[in-house]
Amino acid sequence: MFLLRSTQLFKFKHNMANFTDSPILTNRFSEALVFAHQAHLHQVRKGGTKAPYISHLLAVASLVLEAGGNEDEAIAALLHDAIEDVQVEPRLIIEKFGENVCKIVQELSEDKALPKKERKSRYIESVCCFSNSAIRVSIADKLHNIRCYSQSPELWGKEQYEFYKDLLFNYEQFVVSNELLENQVIEIGLLMEQLS
Repeated sequence: MFLLRSTQLFKFKHNMANFTDSPILTNRFSEALVFAHQAHLHQVRKGGTKAPYISHLLAVASLVLEAGGNEDEAIAALLHDAIEDVQVEPRLIIEKFGENVCKIVQELSEDKALPKKERKSRYIESVCCFSNSAIRVSIADKLHNIRCYSQSPELWGKEQYEFYKDLLFNYEQFVVSNELLENQVIEIGLLMEQLS
């Protein structure tokens, strides 16, 4: 009986899936996932869950792909905190994943030597100069962060609200012609309203 059901389930899932002639994600993505996991091995998310940090990186990569991102952007999503949080050298990212991935990660990296308020202010200002790829990863990152805030509202305060309000304004300038990104930006705005 179970065999019949699992066979039927496989057929159902198979019929629901679409296939391509060549993979969208290659072994580079798998290698980046392992690399990100090792780099952030001892890091956990803020808030009540203390989830392994890799859960955030996977969520961001997933959002990037759902918004039409390519493999380099998905890899950059996995590595977007590697330079600023765990001091991975940019040259190592270039060696393993290429200059394009490294460029995206560097665009997104904040200078932890600066005071937090100045760092956040610079990030907001720099969004206007981000490449399309960096914008896609940035929006996915902030969307996942604000989803987490909605589950741990005790971490949300005036400082976060001001940061997201200014960031949202800048994001809105970029997403006019991309409905998938626009939907993510709209969700950020809706979650901000719920938290405030």
